Amino acid sequence: MSISQRFNMLLLGVMLSGVVLSSAFSRPWKATPIQIAGDYALIAHTKSSTDFVNIRWWAEPTVMPGTPLAGILQKYIVISVVHFHFDPGGTISTDDIDTLEVRDGSDMPLTPVPRSALPPVAIGTLSTFEATFRQSIGRIGDGTKILYL
Repeated sequence: MSISQRFNMLLLGVMLSGVVLSSAFSRPWKATPIQIAGDYALIAHTKSSTDFVNIRWWAEPTVMPGTPLAGILQKYIVISVVHFHFDPGGTISTDDIDTLEVRDGSDMPLTPVPRSALPPVAIGTLSTFEATFRQSIGRIGDGTKILYL
């Protein structure tokens, strides 16, 4: 591997680390209600220097009001979770998450809603949301599991 390739890999790793970890280090100066809700809807757990878990609750206050997605998030709980690793060579890998146990405030388990059981409008809106979300975060998005409750 040439020096320029190593430099590019290092630069990519630094940029991804900044994107993934930036919200954990600072808060916006004049945060909007959407930004505040987004901050509290994300758990970014650093298990080690190369091992990370992100869990995000997509709630109505975390998106623009009046949008089709906001309407869907009034009726359904959407949770995304990803367990990813930065390998020493600069590559990103994700673990396959088979199951995720979600409980409500009364410690009662919530059962996932199969995608086929959602209304057609919800399926279309959530498919667009998922595709945009996955594309925006690249390789990490590919390994993200999204649940509808």
